[in-house]
Amino acid sequence: MYKRYILTLIVVFVAVKAFAQNGLGDPVIYRNFISGNSLHGAEIPGFVGGTAPYSFSTADMPPEGSYTLINNTNTVSAWWPTLDHTPGDGNNGYMLIVKTRSVGFQVLFEQGVDNLCAGTNYEFGAFIANISRNPGAVTPRIRLRVETNTTPRVQIVPDLAIPINYSATGAVWANPIMNFSPMANGSVIVSIISETPGGASTDDLAIDDITVNAEGQKIDAAFDNGGDYRPVCADSPTSFSATATTPTSGNVIKWQRKLDDGAWVDIPGETSTKITFLSATVPGTYRYRAASASPDKIAKFSCSVVTNELTVWVKPLVTASAGSQKFYLRGGTPVMLQGSSNSGSFFWTVESGADISSLSSSTELTPFASPNQTTVYVLHASGDANTCGPDIISKVTVAVADDIMLPNTFTPNGDGINDKWVIGGINSYQNPLVQVYDRNGQLVYRSAGANTSAWDGTYKGKNVPTGNYYYIVDLNTNGIKLTGSVTVLR
Repeated sequence: MYKRYILTLIVVFVAVKAFAQNGLGDPVIYRNFISGNSLHGAEIPGFVGGTAPYSFSTADMPPEGSYTLINNTNTVSAWWPTLDHTPGDGNNGYMLIVKTRSVGFQVLFEQGVDNLCAGTNYEFGAFIANISRNPGAVTPRIRLRVETNTTPRVQIVPDLAIPINYSATGAVWANPIMNFSPMANGSVIVSIISETPGGASTDDLAIDDITVNAEGQKIDAAFDNGGDYRPVCADSPTSFSATATTPTSGNVIKWQRKLDDGAWVDIPGETSTKITFLSATVPGTYRYRAASASPDKIAKFSCSVVTNELTVWVKPLVTASAGSQKFYLRGGTPVMLQGSSNSGSFFWTVESGADISSLSSSTELTPFASPNQTTVYVLHASGDANTCGPDIISKVTVAVADDIMLPNTFTPNGDGINDKWVIGGINSYQNPLVQVYDRNGQLVYRSAGANTSAWDGTYKGKNVPTGNYYYIVDLNTNGIKLTGSVTVLR
């Protein structure tokens, strides 16, 4: 758990409430230094050092008076190995490391914050870790500072000054936070300052997740009957009601929904603590919340606090496809079925009269089929944890045929032996076309459809001359065409 430092001041423009009792708005600024696949991030000109900018360095340990953005500290033996602080960044998120100069009060970070509201309480905070693994060095002290964006600048509240202590067990992210309330609408400048002179004898710091948020009464939201999450099916629009905490001190409420790009927009007319809405029919995740501020500030996100999010998950209807028709050569290599489904709950069957054992598995989407006869396979799918709706089936036919045997010679001489050109296996195909041509390209024989007859070596009732003839056998299955020659001998 991270330790939080809260500044408490006895002045009228500083918030003095325990954080656990207060709510926050969306960040007015949020610096997490993004992420990337390279060890070092890109330079941010003028970002570090304030009026005395630091130079950018891609050295794993930057030299004095410079800074780097790095996604882990494993490459420097003097540092505890750590990743950045930002949740969800995995191994690729960057953090800021500054090697301060050997004088005190060096600016580590500085940024203007715009669109603030006079009289609204704000929190300025960051996550800072002492990454040095060698004991005995100087413990750095940092200051959080908030000033007016004027010339000259004027501090709005006294600095929050704390040490970032060495740890003997690894880098620990501290979370110093200070509260302030601007005395006029507009902008301020927030800074993180190293009070301690830098140099080889001073511990090094990593900085991440710098934020400024509006702060005020904690407002919660919940669906009727409790909770903040509801699943629903795309084919069953459902009415939901939710309630937000009643705001105090004359503040008001407005409900919002989240767009696909992450932006929040107001829901027209929804300004009471209770909202009722109908779930969408397009699958997806839909998020809702309420914002609260005084009536004159509610229109500005930078001056409002927000509730927790309420989530409605619209599940997609279950889908299934058994794939396209397949052709299987009896006794040959099994064919793979191309089943697909968005559900993990599925199985295969066969239509009546067929054998399910001809399938390598009835519980895989892409099993192998080797039937002895043309077979219709049926893919069944039903809703699971991620899908919903009625069960669905999809069918695919695997056509079975025999290997084709094409004799290269026959002797139509009437002796009852090899008198006809018989194509073995041709009648296991549904719609074959057989054509034979002489050497001049004249069609001398044609047979189409099931039960193809054998050629007897005649053309228009007369024997064809001895010689070579050329065939095209189109099986009308999977684009298979066979060509070659056959010799007529007498």
